[in-house]
Amino acid sequence: MVQVILDELDIPWSVATFNGHRSGAFLRTLLKSKTSALIFASSSLASMFSFRAPGSMTELISTHRVGLMGGPVNMPFAKLPDVRVDLITFNWQLVAERIVNDLITQAAFQESFPVIFQAEPHLQVALNRIAQDI
Repeated sequence: MVQVILDELDIPWSVATFNGHRSGAFLRTLLKSKTSALIFASSSLASMFSFRAPGSMTELISTHRVGLMGGPVNMPFAKLPDVRVDLITFNWQLVAERIVNDLITQAAFQESFPVIFQAEPHLQVALNRIAQDI
């Protein structure tokens, strides 16, 4: 979906795939890239990078505009810089309630179309104050 939106806005994009081996090396590659922004499609992946290579992750979010899909990341071992990030969050309670309700009423087995859940954007929020603000 993000790729479709970027295409519609005529924003050039590319995909960097983490191979699962050396977090620090992967983050250094991203640091050297000429891109002005990065989107982490998985907040758990961004949290893992913060755990495995906190210095590189801190430098990356300090030098690039970063988007975090799925909400804020847990960075207990990284020094949180005074930077701003873009977040996309979901009301997971409403999502869970809809899933349970659809299973109980059997609607999940009768509907043949996708269910779309509303996301909420939080643009340029302070990373070091996310827990209190959201």
